[in-house]
Amino acid sequence: MSSGPSLGRRPTPSTRTFAAETATINAARAFVTTTLEEYAAGTTLLQNAELVASELAANAVEAAGGETYTVSVARDRRGAAVITVANPTTGDPLPTRGDWNARIALAPIGRGLGIVERLAEEVSVDERSGAITIRARLEWDPS
Repeated sequence: MSSGPSLGRRPTPSTRTFAAETATINAARAFVTTTLEEYAAGTTLLQNAELVASELAANAVEAAGGETYTVSVARDRRGAAVITVANPTTGDPLPTRGDWNARIALAPIGRGLGIVERLAEEVSVDERSGAITIRARLEWDPS
């Protein structure tokens, strides 16, 4: 990708599909940060987005049962960065929000989602028909 869109207009979302393998988590993270760099994102947003992408991609790899997962990066109407990860699921439900806890390092479930929730302005989860879509909205930081 060459130059990024101007800050005055909302760029078209970028989407990429990855094999649900641990080796693709770094590529998903790089896709998110490279896309946001093209949108002229600031350092804090890039760092937060990198961690959010890592956590969501890791969850997708675990849940997708060897299939694929999709990562999308966009800016919404209010200008925030939106990272969306969608994947099929093997049937295990996500932990409830009450179990999302970034502070418990050895938590068996929910730690990554807790990290995402702490970094994002808003997190939404859609579970239906054997698929999970998690959307994290991060406040825009142009510096």
